[in-house]
Amino acid sequence: MSDLAIYDMDRTITRHGTYTPFLLHCALRRAPWRLLFLPLVALSMLAYAARLIDRGRLKEINHRLLLGSKIHPRDLTPLVDRFADKQVRSNLRPGALKAIARDKAEGRRLVLATASYRFYSEAIARRLGFDDVIGTNSFIGLDERVHAKIAGENA
Repeated sequence: MSDLAIYDMDRTITRHGTYTPFLLHCALRRAPWRLLFLPLVALSMLAYAARLIDRGRLKEINHRLLLGSKIHPRDLTPLVDRFADKQVRSNLRPGALKAIARDKAEGRRLVLATASYRFYSEAIARRLGFDDVIGTNSFIGLDERVHAKIAGENA
């Protein structure tokens, strides 16, 4: 059994959180008109801060507002790839990169454990050489689309 090195993503590996920037990235590139919903996004964040909704519900609401109620993976994948490239290029902590490289060189199995959406955190983790990802899963319907619904619980 090999040793594990478990990392959180947002504000540990990255300098800044990734959840809202990911949704904004997608809205800007896929349907800029969805930015008209930003006041509703702000209201949902206030509802979360007031503990009227939990983090999982917040994610579902904002996913629906900025990305849509469902999206086919063929449309999501290029958005995810561009976002992951941007995060690796400009949002990583140098100390985190050194620690990841050290743990990898010492033979540890790298695990990214994050509450972020798995579909984009996996892309970031892959670029950084991680072996596994634990993240928030999205519901994939029989229509093969990623729905604005969390599968299970928020990680």
